Amino acid sequence: MALQQADFYIIEATDYEARWRFACRLTETILAQGKKVHIHLGSEQDEQWLDELLWSFKPESFIPHLNVEAPDAMSVNVHLSTGSQQPVNADVLINLAPVLPDYVGKFARLAEIASGDEAQLQILRAHYKQLKPLDIALNTHDMRKTPKRSRG
Repeated sequence: MALQQADFYIIEATDYEARWRFACRLTETILAQGKKVHIHLGSEQDEQWLDELLWSFKPESFIPHLNVEAPDAMSVNVHLSTGSQQPVNADVLINLAPVLPDYVGKFARLAEIASGDEAQLQILRAHYKQLKPLDIALNTHDMRKTPKRSRG
């Protein structure tokens, strides 16, 4: 499988938790499409935090997931990793780390999520520039509210 599409989501909120909650909702949407998800994180602390959130972000449901190196990782459709842990068979990579993993080309689709703060936007721009030379679809989904202009 080779990378065919990259989606860059820009959410309005600037707080750290909003980005993670959006990642949970996006994971849920991708799973509903029958696809497998690999979530790449920047640190073990981030992995622990997302691990807890995937179990609890909705009171009425949860998203089963495991670390990619867990012995029974193949029993779930969502895997978490940090560093250079190699992914198992998945369709979509959600990258929540500040750098793209070396194995980004092993997925059909990449999803990047940035909150509205400038540091996150800079990372998103850098990843976009890094992927632009590839012959893939690059889609930007800006979900920030545009200010209403007054007529007058």
